[in-house]
Amino acid sequence: MKRSSPGWRFVRRISLWPATEAKKTARRVADQFELVRRIFQATMPGAHLDTGIPIEILAAKDGKSFATLFPEFPFDKRHEQPFGAFISGAEKNYIGLRANVNGPVPYEDIYHEYARLVLKLSYHSLPPWLEEGYANVYGSMTLTDKGARIGRPDHEDLSALWRSPLLPLDLVIHVDRASAYYNSGGETTVYTAESRALVHYLLTDGQTSGIKSLERYIAQVEGGADALEAARQVFGDLNQLQGRLDAYIKQIHPSPPTEILAGGGSESVSSPHTLTPAETEARIGDLYMGHGRRDDARTKLEDALMHDSSLASAEESLGFLELQGAQLEEAEKHFMRAAELDPKRPLAFYGQGMVAMSRGGSVGVPVGAIVAFDKTVELRPEFAPAWFNLASIYSLRKETLQKALDAAQHAASLVPGDAGYQYQGCRHSREPGTNGGGPKGR
Repeated sequence: MKRSSPGWRFVRRISLWPATEAKKTARRVADQFELVRRIFQATMPGAHLDTGIPIEILAAKDGKSFATLFPEFPFDKRHEQPFGAFISGAEKNYIGLRANVNGPVPYEDIYHEYARLVLKLSYHSLPPWLEEGYANVYGSMTLTDKGARIGRPDHEDLSALWRSPLLPLDLVIHVDRASAYYNSGGETTVYTAESRALVHYLLTDGQTSGIKSLERYIAQVEGGADALEAARQVFGDLNQLQGRLDAYIKQIHPSPPTEILAGGGSESVSSPHTLTPAETEARIGDLYMGHGRRDDARTKLEDALMHDSSLASAEESLGFLELQGAQLEEAEKHFMRAAELDPKRPLAFYGQGMVAMSRGGSVGVPVGAIVAFDKTVELRPEFAPAWFNLASIYSLRKETLQKALDAAQHAASLVPGDAGYQYQGCRHSREPGTNGGGPKGR
């Protein structure tokens, strides 16, 4: 598979059940998700869209095929199926969706979940109100030929804000993740509705400079500034802002939607690909493994190899399945077979590194893991988990502490929102013999 230019590989492969005009449908879905990726780039200041963890999109041609991906959503005209589902994992992410859906925002829930993942990985200090608002905006935007259109907040949010007075903005902005306001159990509250409406307003109102003001605000809070003080500096008098927000919410004749132009094109999307029967079985097995159906996953993956014994993806997935069950010898066989079949599969080498680390325990430096993880980052330099594990191994010896620091800081720079990566980088920077520099690329 051809490597992309530096940047985020949003869609590694679009997969569609064989059907008439399958390639045309796959191209449409691929273009739509690439457009969403570019909108994220244009409107999320400093977002890290590339951690090296690929996203596979499985586009089923209809509800019956979708039920094959997600048996918990059977095809039954008496019960509505979701348009799609997002499965997040440590080594790869999956999106399963129905291709036979229409509408201005056909995959709203998927965009919403993906936006939350991007926010979680990209920002280590993003205030809850902004996280809540951003995710909602990207779940409800309307795609256009050149970008997206952001209109009014959700009807449910507006209804909640019409029924109850707005909370003071200094309270909304000051709320942290320990607050009862934030922990609403997923229900729409005045706090969540107001947070969402505020981000809608800030992105679309000319008086606040839109995206530029949010860019300045995020830069300050990510740099350690207090969320409330940063808001006063960037947005001005919060009482005045609240008055404008209230008027925006209660508009009887709303302003036209705001057009958001997406950035330039990208090479990060692979060409659409119609799966063979064996590839279909392997992808379904991998998806099953992603949401805990290990026995079903094994059946699908073994069936895939019965149909095509040269299928590297099935061997690789079986390796991770055996690794989950601590069957290290079997896992290693599958990973080595996958790498033999396709020497350019980063995860086949990453799996070998994980096996070597599991065997090493506390008895010394697992040299085999270093070789495997080095090969992983050679093939996929942006894959943060491999850098994280290299840092852990190098930290075991005094003479490689500088290498540990470099690897830890590189991992932290790829995923600045992951507290574990940030902690590892800070810990190694304090160890004797290291230079104590900040994360690379930050």
